[in-house]
Parts: sequence; structure tokens; C-alpha cells
Amino acid sequence: MKSRAADHAERFAILREREVQALEGMRYRPLDEEQRRAESRVQRRREFVRRQRLGVLLIGLAVLAYRLAMVPRGWWFPAGWWRLW
Repeated sequence: MKSRAADHAERFAILREREVQALEGMRYRPLDEEQRRAESRVQRRREFVRRQRLGVLLIGLAVLAYRLAMVPRGWWFPAGWWRLW
């Protein structure tokens, strides 16, 4: 049976190895590459937000169409509605 200190040291070594592996994947990039990546992220975010807004608008229109389809037709334009203008 392992001692508590040996078990702790083994766990620490495993965590340290994972940390080193994670850091190996990171590297410094040239400034122009970083700027291109930043611009790409900004562009992707703009597209995402635009699509999100379009989706919310379409869902709202679908809900409105459903609600209008579910109410009696007489409620859309009640008798004498043009006199309100």
C-alpha cells in the first residue's frame, strides 16, 4: 500500500504533466496574425448576433401569426373599425 505522501506526489506529477501539455499547445503569434484572428472573431460575433436577432424576429412573427389564426375572425376587424380613424 502506498503512503499518503507518495500518493500525493503522484497526483501532483499527473497534474503538472497535464499543465505542461496544455502550455505546449500555446505559443506566441506574430502581431498581424493576432490582429487577423481578432478581426475574424469580431466578424463571426457580428454574424452570430445578426442571425440571433433574425431568429428572434422570426419566432415573434410565428407567434403573432399563430395568435391571429387562433382568434375569431371577427376580432381582427370588428364592425365599424374604420370609424376609429
